[in-house]
Amino acid sequence: MAKIKKRRRADNSRDLVSRPRPTRIKAKHTKPYRRRHLLLLGLALLYLLLLTFQIGVMVGRGRQQSAEPIIQQITPKDTQKTVTSTLGVRATYDTTLFTVSATALDDKGAGHAVASQDLHTSQDINYVVFKPRPTAISAPLVASQLSVQILPDTAPVTEAQRASPNASTADIAQKLLPVTASADFDITALSHSTEVIGDGTSVRKTMYQFTPKFDGDLSYAVAWHGTTDGRAFVIKLSGLTSSSAAPEEYTSLLDALVLNSSAKVRGVSNLWGNASAAQSLSEKYVPDLVSPAVVKIYNIVCGELVISDKNYGYACDGATGSGFILTQDGYIATNGHVVVLTAKDIMVKLLTADPETFAQFLQLNGYSDEQVRDISQDSQKVASVITKIYDLPDKTVHLKQSSQIVLVALGEEPLRLAKDQKLQDLLKYRETDEMKTARVVDYDYDAKDLWVAQSGSADGFAYSDVALLKVELRDAPTIAVTKDPTNQSEKVTVLGFPGDAENVLVDNSTLDVSVTSGTVSAVKEAAGGNGKLYQSDADASHGNSGGPAVNDSGEVFGLLTYRLSGDTQGNAAKSYIRDINDLTDLADERAITLDGSSTTQEAWRRGLDLYSHNHFKAAQEEFKTVEKSYAPHRLVDQYVASTRKHIAAGDDVPVYSSWLVGAMALAGVVTVIVAIVLIVRHRVRHQMYLQHHKHPAPHPSQAPAAPTQSHAAPAPQPHPAQASLHKPAHQAPAPRIDQIHAPK
Repeated sequence: MAKIKKRRRADNSRDLVSRPRPTRIKAKHTKPYRRRHLLLLGLALLYLLLLTFQIGVMVGRGRQQSAEPIIQQITPKDTQKTVTSTLGVRATYDTTLFTVSATALDDKGAGHAVASQDLHTSQDINYVVFKPRPTAISAPLVASQLSVQILPDTAPVTEAQRASPNASTADIAQKLLPVTASADFDITALSHSTEVIGDGTSVRKTMYQFTPKFDGDLSYAVAWHGTTDGRAFVIKLSGLTSSSAAPEEYTSLLDALVLNSSAKVRGVSNLWGNASAAQSLSEKYVPDLVSPAVVKIYNIVCGELVISDKNYGYACDGATGSGFILTQDGYIATNGHVVVLTAKDIMVKLLTADPETFAQFLQLNGYSDEQVRDISQDSQKVASVITKIYDLPDKTVHLKQSSQIVLVALGEEPLRLAKDQKLQDLLKYRETDEMKTARVVDYDYDAKDLWVAQSGSADGFAYSDVALLKVELRDAPTIAVTKDPTNQSEKVTVLGFPGDAENVLVDNSTLDVSVTSGTVSAVKEAAGGNGKLYQSDADASHGNSGGPAVNDSGEVFGLLTYRLSGDTQGNAAKSYIRDINDLTDLADERAITLDGSSTTQEAWRRGLDLYSHNHFKAAQEEFKTVEKSYAPHRLVDQYVASTRKHIAAGDDVPVYSSWLVGAMALAGVVTVIVAIVLIVRHRVRHQMYLQHHKHPAPHPSQAPAAPTQSHAAPAPQPHPAQASLHKPAHQAPAPRIDQIHAPK
């Protein structure tokens, strides 16, 4: 027996070494799944689903771009309504921006006001007026409005064509639906041009100036005359404060006008030269990005005018123009003719301002009466005479005891002159935070160039007409100089402060940057081979001179410098842009680096980017940084107010970094994997439990004893029926579930 026990212990030792460690089956494995594992998996999947949904919302709201630039607004589609006339005009407008009134014709042809509830039903509307809501438009334009008038039948046009067979449809429409003066205003047509809109409808665009007969300010209107389905119509935008650009608030409304039920009026991008509303995010925010760095420049020169040793007394003259900041410490680019004003310039201005004075000048210089008449009637000959004045020695024409001041308006406040003040009083102007004095660092300009070009001479330009100023600034916004070449057909945006006359030095209105867009129609060498010129269809008027021409990335590639010769109103169809390399060459000669870096501009760019994706809280922090670093910033206050409005309305989209989103997603995926592993592991052990109960393993205490040789008689066997009722006294109890072992 002792040998048998030793042999069994040895066998057990070998089994412990050779067999794998048993896996314990517990009571929990009797069930196929555990609820806690399923709950963990469900929560992990729900977490990933919610995370995916949140990311989708962030991306979706960012793509919706519900937050629009301050300068340019796009109307939400859910607030748009349409006014449809069966006479051939349809207009879609935003109810949050405009109120509408209309007149329709009844069966007898009589006009009646259309009730508000019937405005959006199709009927014979012959006159509709869109007025901006005061809260949706800048204060100077509260009195503006857009009207569309159409004649109810084709008979007037037909009769007019019979009477004047050579007249165009635009001429006929302008005659049938004229823009007339009133008892309070005189009207002057400033410019005319013929344009094609829609599917080929020819219209005449006319700019009007309204001059008050009594007290009041000048106002402007633009009208488009044409015919649709044989009926004459006129689209009139009135109550404007400037003749140079259309208000941005009317962009979407003009774009949504439809003629002939299919001919869409070319939007402001074509009617005015402003950017279309349908553009990418980067293009849409370019005006707001660069506009704070655009400045208005005032140049005033006074002194005693001396001509051929004869003193003509004390004279003052000046000019205005635009410029833009290139460095955060205050280097500013502009045109030479904006900041350079000599005695010869003053003399020429006096002579050309009055035909009689010019004629007397010619007579005093030996010209006969016939020659005087001949010269006075030919602009090229006049220009040729003027060039000879610039050829005179400086000693012959000069300013005695001359003084000059160049002022730069950084923000919205213009230069103001009280009624009891004279122009020379501005020479002692005390600068403010928004109005700084500037020093002319250098320039490449001679006024003779402009007259040589007008005289028809082949000599061309001898100078590039660029100038560099210096204002003492810190952390100013800047415009970066492009490093890429600008080619034909590329888009261009021109910014500046237009005016109807360069001699109007002061005003009492708020300075607003004018933004006009177009394309580069040609790239040319300047006449005389001095520099490169870009020709563009972007409208520009007096006062825009020196303003930046920027590409879609907001980088400046040139300075607006010249306009089409012979345009007396300053609204030329062609503008000429001087290459920015002329300015950088001037800076290089002075060892000035125009790197364009600016902490304020970087914060401004980040803020606009966040704002455009509806991250209003994060954008607000960047805008506050801009406020602190540069007080004269022109747009930041408006953006801060807009972010507050959006935050209060619950429109803010939180900013999550890509690292944080990735970590959150990884945590969710790991949790799902862990839950699946736990479920699979539990399932395997549950299968082990089922296998054991189907084929139970014998317990060691129940194993049969090894046969031994014995001569004793065999013990009597119980009856089979009694075997299950009588257990042997030495039999061990049945094992519990937690005592069952199975191989791993």
